[in-house]
Amino acid sequence: MYIRQCGVCIHHLGSNSCKAFPNHNIPSDILGNHFIHNKPYPDDNGIQFEPDEDAEFFGYDDINSVKPRLSYKDFD
Repeated sequence: MYIRQCGVCIHHLGSNSCKAFPNHNIPSDILGNHFIHNKPYPDDNGIQFEPDEDAEFFGYDDINSVKPRLSYKDFD
């Protein structure tokens, strides 16, 4: 089990929406934690992950130490 990084980010607006991606849904790579949003992502308007008050409990207080989840694309 994992919690999505978006769920403990101050920019998350609920469901699949975020201040970083105001004109479309949050990309599935970010939602699925395959891309840790501590660095720029195309069309993120310069907004990256910032922890909210629950981030420490779920291990996202230091986003730089979070490892991305593997995707089916990572297996040959």
